[in-house]
Amino acid sequence: MNPTPDYPQNLPESGPTSAGTSSRLSCAILLFAAAILSQLPALGAWWNQGDWALLGRAAGLFPDQSQEFFRTRWLSQYAYWDLTWALFGLKALPHVWLRLLLHGTCAWLVFRIGERAGLNRTARLAAGLLFAASPLVFPLLYSAGEIQVLLPAVFALVAVESWLARRRLNLLLAFGFSLLSLLSGEVGLGLPLLFIILMGLDLGVRFQDKAFAAALNLMLLLAVVAAGALVLTNQPSGAGNSLSMGDPENWLRNLGGLGWRLITLGFARGESTGGPAMVTGLAVFGVWTLSLIHISEPT
Repeated sequence: MNPTPDYPQNLPESGPTSAGTSSRLSCAILLFAAAILSQLPALGAWWNQGDWALLGRAAGLFPDQSQEFFRTRWLSQYAYWDLTWALFGLKALPHVWLRLLLHGTCAWLVFRIGERAGLNRTARLAAGLLFAASPLVFPLLYSAGEIQVLLPAVFALVAVESWLARRRLNLLLAFGFSLLSLLSGEVGLGLPLLFIILMGLDLGVRFQDKAFAAALNLMLLLAVVAAGALVLTNQPSGAGNSLSMGDPENWLRNLGGLGWRLITLGFARGESTGGPAMVTGLAVFGVWTLSLIHISEPT
């Protein structure tokens, strides 16, 4: 009788790892394709309104009259335009393609965040595809000046994905990308609150790293307060302005309007809706949330 041969006990799991990588690559291709193909009309964009001031400043035609000690939205309003002017000049199409690629990156990051958070493949792919094809993002892609929303959104999503990675190094990356988001716009102002919620749900941060994560989040909160004060000081934020905080009724109206635009494929203007349209829009977000909770439950 032949003795049973000794096999190594720690063989690499190349099969599952290879399959997982292939699956992620397929999802990434699908999400980037959906993000670009669903927003193709953005390729017809040219320059609008405030774009000319940003282009002129980058080209050196308009002197910078800003008296700010530290410039608000420095990355998205200054550094980005200086770089793209040097690369593309007045050619609008490369700018649009760059925005479309950033949008595809956001859709992929939504998928990755779902994976980090433990959602099943159907749920995270559905979230990524909904983000990719949403008509709500079209104005951000059509208008070049809206890079002040798109760029900080990319950094904020990278920060969240890194926070959920369960490694101390990734917590540092999350902190760094959160700062980049704050340097680009106001999208990342809520990140400290989100990180607190994620820690409360025991998502992303290991027990031995919680003190370290809390210290980073405290520093990030101080940065958020400074960034918020800078925006309120140097940007118009009174009643009727786009940066106005409004009141809870306005918040619900705006959210309902966005939901209404979502189901009308963007043809209805969200800010002008009220009554049944607003209620329907709010119901859309409610049903969407409950549906994602349901399909993310393990089978």
